[in-house]
Amino acid sequence: MQTFLGAFLAGVLVVVPAAAAPLKVAVVDLTVGEGAAAGMAGPLTQAVVAEVRKVGGTEVLTREEIAAVLTLEQQKQLLGCTSDKCRAELGSLLGVDRLLMGDLGRLGESWLLHLKLLDVRQARVVSQVDRRQKGGTVDDLLDALPAMVKQLLAGEVKDPGAPVAAAAVAPVVAARTPRHGADEPMPAAPAGLDLLTDGKGRYLAYRPGALDTLFAGDGKELREAWVSGGGRSGTESWDQVFWDPRVAERWRASVGMRHGVYTLQCGETAVTLRPVPDAEEQKLLKQARFLKARWQRRPHLFGRDDLGNYFLVDERRDKPGTDLRLYVGRKGALKPVVVEDAMVDRGGLVLITPTGRLKLDRKADTLEWLEGQATTKLKNLDVEEHHVLIYTDLGVYRTEPLGTPCDGLL
Repeated sequence: MQTFLGAFLAGVLVVVPAAAAPLKVAVVDLTVGEGAAAGMAGPLTQAVVAEVRKVGGTEVLTREEIAAVLTLEQQKQLLGCTSDKCRAELGSLLGVDRLLMGDLGRLGESWLLHLKLLDVRQARVVSQVDRRQKGGTVDDLLDALPAMVKQLLAGEVKDPGAPVAAAAVAPVVAARTPRHGADEPMPAAPAGLDLLTDGKGRYLAYRPGALDTLFAGDGKELREAWVSGGGRSGTESWDQVFWDPRVAERWRASVGMRHGVYTLQCGETAVTLRPVPDAEEQKLLKQARFLKARWQRRPHLFGRDDLGNYFLVDERRDKPGTDLRLYVGRKGALKPVVVEDAMVDRGGLVLITPTGRLKLDRKADTLEWLEGQATTKLKNLDVEEHHVLIYTDLGVYRTEPLGTPCDGLL
């Protein structure tokens, strides 16, 4: 297998998108693994470069210009470079923002092609696509390259051409930011509330004697929580369990009182609360803005292929089976996908995207991704059993606060 430096000298090209502040991308020769001939790397890399050139608003620098950037000593230091950190250092020497690299291999009867985009400054992968071709030849992978390259660069450079296509497990990326809730004021401020605080700007409002009312916030805004249960033992203790899927055990998202001590439980963290003095309480409750529960969506279907790509479908909370959204990708890097049509019935589910279909057959108990003549079987994962993964490491909802009393504590 070629060293990274050898691959660099053999075929690195820099792509500069035409923009006020151009994003510079270095395309590095692909590496090949078992079952693939070493001679495939160069031609396959050139095919990738050719597809990158087709993306509108790019400029390709010559190999001579790139080679002139590195001194002989720097080239020696890069011998044997294989890690993302080392590659990021190379990108810094070149003055680029991104490195585009990949690998080709063969496992059993399947060809496997993987492309990824590395952020040079942060030394982390920001985008990646995979293609599995069972049977056939490398020509079939070459047919998939245009879609893969456009998918990889979606959101990084502007392409005035046709909409972005994608590889087998990464359909068209939707040009929208996921929104799972909005700030909707309550028609009237609830009455009869008591107020608790941790003394550090966190407030919880509840209705004494009731176990179905709970609000949380900074005192200026108090947001309704989804209360899912609770209990009371006379005047000695009470507790309310609220929805927060980031905890494994439901009771670890709760607020309650035991023998005069008030506690907010968020996972392993227990926060002691105290009642707000009456005068301050009345003033805060009178001035506070009360909002309805923020999170208005929930997972509908969750699956995974054997290459580590996850498929998540969510839906409207108030209308199950409607407004279905699809997210596809590796853990921590799932992206929204355009859904052109959706069918949900007792037989299962079919989501149609511009490049393929996600199909759930309830009777046969099968979940599949279908693209052309290729079918990728998926493991159908139970949504409830994987709620912590879905709302944390999976990454789909990570950037949006859930609006629960545990925000900032989990």
